[in-house]
Amino acid sequence: MQRDRPSTSWQRSLATTCEPAAPGRLLLTVVRAAEALNCGRTLVYQLIATGELPVVKLGSLTRVPAESLEDFIKRKTSDIEKTAW
Repeated sequence: MQRDRPSTSWQRSLATTCEPAAPGRLLLTVVRAAEALNCGRTLVYQLIATGELPVVKLGSLTRVPAESLEDFIKRKTSDIEKTAW
């Protein structure tokens, strides 16, 4: 039996919003942040839980500021440069 639609709500959400993060957006969903970082949403949630990736809470919604992603990448890049030969 072939399914026309993904079975879980997050899969349906991903299927309908699987576009690259739009330039100029200030806040991204966790799924869009994961796409921008080219990783899974579970890793993004881990980064949020450890405080490595700051978020904005809007009621029950969790949003990742685009600036937080840029800062995270800069920090990780500088960590690599510090440990390089």
